[in-house]
Order: sequence, then structure tokens, then C-alpha cells
Amino acid sequence: MSTEYKQYLIERFEGEVEGEAFFRGMSQRAGDGDRKGRWQLLAQLETETKEHIRAALKGLGVEPGEPLNVIERGRQLAEQLSALPWLEFLNVMRPALENFVAEFSAAERLAPKDSRERQLLRHITRHEQALLAFAVREMDERGEASVAAVRALLGTSPFALQQDPQ
Repeated sequence: MSTEYKQYLIERFEGEVEGEAFFRGMSQRAGDGDRKGRWQLLAQLETETKEHIRAALKGLGVEPGEPLNVIERGRQLAEQLSALPWLEFLNVMRPALENFVAEFSAAERLAPKDSRERQLLRHITRHEQALLAFAVREMDERGEASVAAVRALLGTSPFALQQDPQ
């Protein structure tokens, strides 16, 4: 695969490391059980996605590390954003996730269509779409339905045929 593909995976891996630390930090600061459980599900999705990317990088001869500064950045972001009122937080989160979805979707072109590499890139996009679906549903006060798209991806392989999260 191209150097650009490898570099993209390294960047996405670090993004998942940061996201995992962020969602774990949000979970630790959550006041109620429902919200805490939702943050834990989001952290789990980040962890699983990170591990899929790790496996792909190892296949390319790269042993990715989890830089402490990236973990700390995620923790600090959780500390800052956990102080916001819930809807204000979601109003910050949603546009960031929309940008990530667009960026990740565009990056799928880095791998040939119908290749395992493209399937992984599509899975990365789907995981971000699931996070966006969470934010949108939380804004609509849809309770447990907010994590439906996340639950649908948990435990799935990037190489299994999947439908886009709803």
C-alpha cells in the first residue's frame, strides 16, 4: 500500500488513542449511570477501532505505540468539555464529528475499491458515523436509541459486510 495510506492509518490510530482516553475521561466524570454507560460504549468503540487499525499497521510492518501526550490530550479535552452543559457539549461535538465523517469518507479513496484496505477505511468511517448518530440522537433526547449505531458496530469485523449506521 502507499505511504499515504500507511500515514493515514498512523494518524487514525493516534486519533483512536485520543478518542479512547477522551471517552474514558468523560465516563469517569459522568454523574448518572445511563450517561456513564454510554460513554463507556463510545470508549469501547474507539478501543475496537484502534485495535483493527493496529492489526493493519502491523501487517504493514509498523508497530504503533500509544504516545502519552496523545492520551493526555484526550484526558485534558474530557476535563475541559465535561464542564459544559449537556446540550452545549453536543453542539460542540456534532460539527467536529461531521467534519471527521467527511474527512474519513474522502480518505477511503486511499485504497482500491473492494480491497481489504478499503473495507478497513470504510469501517473507520462507519465508526465515526456511529459517533455522529449518537450526538444527533442525544440532541433529540432519544435516550437509549442514541447508542444503537454504536452497538451495531461493536464486535464486528471491518471485513464483514455491513450497512451504514442509522
